[in-house]
Amino acid sequence: MFAHVHSQVFSGWGFTDCPIEWGVPWTGVDPYADSLVQPTIKADGRMQPLSRGPGFGELLNREWAVSQPHDDPNDILKS
Repeated sequence: MFAHVHSQVFSGWGFTDCPIEWGVPWTGVDPYADSLVQPTIKADGRMQPLSRGPGFGELLNREWAVSQPHDDPNDILKS
């Protein structure tokens, strides 16, 4: 499951200390997720939680998506 979603879901369920698998940013593992907000790593090696707010946070980076080679004949990605 997409880390940006499951990290928020588990937090919403009250699990504040559970492992979340997150790709190493900018290694090519998940280029789209790299374009979204990333957690910071604390001194003890654990991730600082993402900012709190309603829903799952920003999950669509339209600017990044449009900058990638794509075939969009119906202009779905057009702002």
